[in-house]
Amino acid sequence: DGIRDIIVTGVQTRALPIWIFTGIYPVNTTETNESVKLRAWLKYYESFEGEASSLDSAFALANKAGAEERIHLFYLQKDNRAIIQAAVNLKGNDVHDPWTMYRIGQAYFNEQQYPQAVTWLQKAVEQMPLQIDFKTRYAAACIMNGNSALAIQLLNEVLNIQPKHADALTNMGFAYVLQKNYVQAMYYYEKALQSDPDFYQALLNIAGLYNLRGDKQKALIYLKRMQQRYPDNTQVQELIRQLSN
Repeated sequence: DGIRDIIVTGVQTRALPIWIFTGIYPVNTTETNESVKLRAWLKYYESFEGEASSLDSAFALANKAGAEERIHLFYLQKDNRAIIQAAVNLKGNDVHDPWTMYRIGQAYFNEQQYPQAVTWLQKAVEQMPLQIDFKTRYAAACIMNGNSALAIQLLNEVLNIQPKHADALTNMGFAYVLQKNYVQAMYYYEKALQSDPDFYQALLNIAGLYNLRGDKQKALIYLKRMQQRYPDNTQVQELIRQLSN
């Protein structure tokens, strides 16, 4: 029937000032190698909402920079395959930065390589156990890798800290769908929408759950609600078409 539950997640254009590459270094170090320069530029980019196209300028430093800095650059460019290739060339013990672990795990997740995503996201969570976005993404990877029980445990930990975390609530609902506990799944989807009434994934998932339970009319109500909020979304338009036939 076409509906499946799915896990999902500036500065004006201008010439880059030359001091980005020549003068920005951490104040507590005298290093001026390419890794430090690239790290400083990436921090600048993230802090001031730079444009994706401007990241091309950072490649002048990337080839001589360290792996973690290159992975950060690839992450900002949303180049999952480049991140994975860089990770393949690394040994797990060579990565000490939890954000690098997270970025590698996210790249594997985006490429639907869930066992590898679980491995790297678990490493990130072990390094920063209170970082709820790490834990939420780790839980999502566990769900997609077939371990919904562990995902529920992780998501409960997240929700104990931040009860209105819409992403965690939605993923919790999906974990219960996989366990065929539809009452609990509906509870968490509704909680997600109470937290964020326009949350795309929760709207899509609750429509999918109503359809799974044979209530196409309720599914259409949520899909049409999505259509009002996201009028140009072709996925929603196609699902409405399928359920209306």
